[in-house]
Amino acid sequence: MLQPLLKKFEGEHMLYLTDLVNKTALVTGGSRGIGREIVTQLVKNKINVIFTYNNGVDQAEALVDELKNEGVVLRAIRCNLEEKSDLDHLIDFLSELPMKLDFLINNAGFTMDQPFLKMKDEEWEKVLQVNLTAASYLTRRLLRTLLVQKGAIVNITSISGLIGTKGQVNYSASKAGMIGLTKSLSREIGRLGVRVNCVAPGYIKTDMLNGIPKDKWDKIQKEIPLNRIGESEDVAHMVLYLLSSYSSYITGQVITIDGGLI
Repeated sequence: MLQPLLKKFEGEHMLYLTDLVNKTALVTGGSRGIGREIVTQLVKNKINVIFTYNNGVDQAEALVDELKNEGVVLRAIRCNLEEKSDLDHLIDFLSELPMKLDFLINNAGFTMDQPFLKMKDEEWEKVLQVNLTAASYLTRRLLRTLLVQKGAIVNITSISGLIGTKGQVNYSASKAGMIGLTKSLSREIGRLGVRVNCVAPGYIKTDMLNGIPKDKWDKIQKEIPLNRIGESEDVAHMVLYLLSSYSSYITGQVITIDGGLI
């Protein structure tokens, strides 16, 4: 029988998932947007976090400073996901930590939008490398540790990987690949005690969508049954749930966070 998982710590107003306390997570792309909120929510639930960033050094340092008094280990490490040497350095860094990795959140991703007929090879290859290939490489290299720890993996995909998006064939393909990775891997390792799931955000207020004109935002919002654009917290809370014992019978799933859009 599951013990109570929620506890209100003395002097605090928020509730903690107590089965996550003192666990350790790696979050890729954790300095901005959804990744930043995932890092914040993990730390506030007393999870040790190592997160990667590439160009956002100022944002990474600001986040570490903001969360430095939460009583957990928090480290930001620069990692260019296009470079295998950076990925290997990250893995070496993790192996030298005193605690073992329990959770992997493959969140990093970016876009290089272009109509497919005009898309350059480098625009295809870079998006696939960062959004999919790097995630698969990290997962494979860290999997033995996660198996020992009976941990969990959460991959951040997108509704673009489910329905496709005009002008984003490379991005949609990379996110669809993430779904395939999740479903196949969950079947391989479920009996070994590691769960693998996907979270597929819809329209979320992040820097990635800052260029969308207001009139288009208004049109999009009207098409969403819940009549609002999503917040990063909406995604981060689902990640927390999928890491916790509350989701102990869930694996191989793609959970959309899109206000009912699809």
